[in-house]
Amino acid sequence: MQLSNWHKATTWRERSAFLGRWALLLAFAALPIKGELVPLPLVIGIVLLLPQAPAFGRLQAKGLLLLPMAYYLLHVLGMAWSTDVAFGLFDLQVKLSLLLLPLVAAGLVTVIGEDMLRPAMAAFSIGLLVAMVLSVHAGIACYLDTGGRDCFTQSNFSAYIHPSYTAWYACWAMAYWGLRLVDGGPMGARWRAGLIAFLLLLTAYIVMITSKSGLIGLALVLVILLARAMRTMRAAARLKLVGLVLAVMAVPLAVTGPVLWGRLQETAGALHRLAAGGGHAAAVGSSTNERIVAWECSASHLADSPWGA
Repeated sequence: MQLSNWHKATTWRERSAFLGRWALLLAFAALPIKGELVPLPLVIGIVLLLPQAPAFGRLQAKGLLLLPMAYYLLHVLGMAWSTDVAFGLFDLQVKLSLLLLPLVAAGLVTVIGEDMLRPAMAAFSIGLLVAMVLSVHAGIACYLDTGGRDCFTQSNFSAYIHPSYTAWYACWAMAYWGLRLVDGGPMGARWRAGLIAFLLLLTAYIVMITSKSGLIGLALVLVILLARAMRTMRAAARLKLVGLVLAVMAVPLAVTGPVLWGRLQETAGALHRLAAGGGHAAAVGSSTNERIVAWECSASHLADSPWGA
């Protein structure tokens, strides 16, 4: 979708949809940078796309797009069992965007810029680059203040967004651009070199954040990409590729290795206590322990009252 396509918009609905797409691109770019930047362009984009709502009937994946609406209605139904009405209404407010996804999808069904995924991922990736710059700035500022190695990892390195979200955003970008690169889509040599550099940068970034779920996501994405790439590569090229990936991961691991090892030990300890039946005693001290306690309590309530309590 390019600005030069504006002349193709001949009706006010098409022009509204065109501007709505650009507003959504700004929201996609803002998403990995800072959450507070997302609502304004998102709301503007949705409002501008609303005139296209009747086009929802022309969508082929209507059933898939209705799933978020069904999920939202499930939360509405859950209010019948809730005694904390104030928080329940807050939850419904937070998840209200689930009802807007089908409308946004309908707004993308016009003659202008049918391929929205690629520009959306391009905007999202630009936002990731900005987030990386902000992360480095935050890490340096922290290091100058405290001198701690942990300044370049976790929340200190992802100052504006939860590190797990940041890591998963990077994993999504890796998966998308990595598949385009591996599958050999049409692109020039400069674009190919730029994509390779971007993917290596994302790899190092995810390792430095040391989010456990992010590292799991990175491992899955790398396995898929390397497996697909090696189908068409020679043996010597395969060794070079694996060596390059390991070298890129080794640098951030040298910086964040002790922090990562400590987090892995913490997780192993929490799982050991869970297996030994002492999960509730570890209610504080780490996010892993807190999650395990929440899961244990949820499983207990589900067993006692499977239809709600």
